[in-house]
Amino acid sequence: MILRNHGVPGRHWVSLELSGTKSNRLAIGARIKLSASGMRQTEQIRSGGSYLSQSDLRAHFGLGTATKIDGVEIRWPSGTTDVMKNLESDKFYSVLEGKGVVPSEQMRPSTHSNWLQCLNNILTSLGLISERVCNLSKKEQRSMSTRVTGQTEYSGV
Repeated sequence: MILRNHGVPGRHWVSLELSGTKSNRLAIGARIKLSASGMRQTEQIRSGGSYLSQSDLRAHFGLGTATKIDGVEIRWPSGTTDVMKNLESDKFYSVLEGKGVVPSEQMRPSTHSNWLQCLNNILTSLGLISERVCNLSKKEQRSMSTRVTGQTEYSGV
C-alpha cells in the first residue's frame, strides 16, 4: 500500500533547510520566526526524535491561504541573525548561515578538501600526525589522499 498526500487545494507551505557556517553544519539549535499574512510561527531545529530514528532537520511551516512569506528571521546557535523578506510559498529553500537563500548545491560540503581536513583533524586529535598536514600544498594533499584511500580522486561518502 502506498499512501500519498495530495494536500488541500488553496493551502500553502514553505520548507527551510538550514546549514551553519559559524554554527554547527546541521544548524541544530537554530530558531526560526516566520510571518505571513499576519500569522506568526516559530520553530527550532532539533536532532533525534526517538529510539533509533531521526526527525527531518528541515523546518516545515503550513501557511494556510497565505501565498507569500512576509519575513523569516533565523537566530543561529553562533548568535548571528539572518533575515529574509518576501519569499514565495510552496517551495523548499536552502539557507546558508550569513548568506541567506542559496542554491541547494552550496549546502553540500566539497568532497575532497573537507574529507582531507576531517581526516587530518581526527588523526591530529589522536596524536597520530602533527599539525603540519594542514599546511600541505594541494599537490601534497592529493598525494596523501591517494596513499590513504588508494584512489586518485576522492569520490565522496
